[in-house]
Amino acid sequence: MSDERSAAWLTEDELRVLPRQGTRFDVDKVAAHVAGLGFSFRDATMPAMFVVAATAAQRERLQAARVAHPEAGFPHVLLIEVSETEIGVAPAEGDGLETLTVAFLDWLIAEYDCRVISELGADLTDGQAAG
Repeated sequence: MSDERSAAWLTEDELRVLPRQGTRFDVDKVAAHVAGLGFSFRDATMPAMFVVAATAAQRERLQAARVAHPEAGFPHVLLIEVSETEIGVAPAEGDGLETLTVAFLDWLIAEYDCRVISELGADLTDGQAAG
């Protein structure tokens, strides 16, 4: 893991991970990996969204809040939205969530031929805006 790359990722509010030509994400495989990150759950209202909390107690509170009031949105935790053609990541810091954010992105890049794109469209796959 590159510290420069990690720092670039963590300064963004949202990242898009796009497969390179001819590649698709295996949603079930990604979901299985996310299940092992921190204290995560798949959102009942938005099944493509995974919420990663820092503690089991936080996960339980967040899950109950999402079921009771899904219109309230998401708190500031690691959010991962998965489809075959794009994965959205809202990085989070604090309580070790930055480590989980970087671990997930590192795994994704190792597992798939893909690019990590900033909110403004810069390629941050290697930590520096390309082009």
